[in-house]
Amino acid sequence: LICAGLVWLVIPETLAPKHRQRHGLGGILKVWAGLVSDRRFIVPALVGGLAQACMFAFITGSPFVFMGLHGASAQAYGGLFALIAAALIVGANLNARLLRHHAPERLLGLALGLNVVAGLATVLAAGSPAQQQRWLPAVVAERQFWGNALNPLDRGVVAEPAADGFVLRGR
Repeated sequence: LICAGLVWLVIPETLAPKHRQRHGLGGILKVWAGLVSDRRFIVPALVGGLAQACMFAFITGSPFVFMGLHGASAQAYGGLFALIAAALIVGANLNARLLRHHAPERLLGLALGLNVVAGLATVLAAGSPAQQQRWLPAVVAERQFWGNALNPLDRGVVAEPAADGFVLRGR
């Protein structure tokens, strides 16, 4: 709130007064209602927001996982973190270039599919034999999607209440 107040007080408005619109709180709420009811806006906004949440979860949890659970030294963890950060930068630049030639929906669907593959590869590469026996057949037999990798545009996916949360079911 302090930052917002300082921005309001210190940074001048750059839009000329004749171009400004004054609709009040009701107008603002009407615009927001239009945005959150528009699937073309809300789906990418949610995916982006959840991706940022995952990023912060990774930043806060990765020292415990790499150093605490896997025994990586501080130097090794620093190297791993740097490699992951570099991969994110490369991915962001690649995404910007791909968006010049492909629709965002197509790239989002591809990214979510790759997320499924990455989840399976993680179980294959790092999972114990018991974990592989437990998770891989279930993923195939029950057509499970996990690792936050489902297509939010698929109208065939339904969330059904379960005893410990929700179960996502689809075609």
